Amino acid sequence: MSDSLVTCRTTWAYALQGDRGVVGSGGGSPIACGAIESYDFVVPADQPGGAAYVRVCLDDGNLKDLECLRIPRPLPSAS
Repeated sequence: MSDSLVTCRTTWAYALQGDRGVVGSGGGSPIACGAIESYDFVVPADQPGGAAYVRVCLDDGNLKDLECLRIPRPLPSAS
């Protein structure tokens, strides 16, 4: 996805339970305009067992998702 220098984007992440219901969200600030930005934010999953997935979305700065990626929770290693 290419952007002009005046295009601004925000990033949101959502903690999802197994049925894809949202249990928490975070992000939205800072807004990156015409540059690649890196930042950290907390995405709460305040329920027993936590989240099954995290969905990370890049939006148009007005909460319209442009591209999203769903990431499954890593399975515990067999010991």
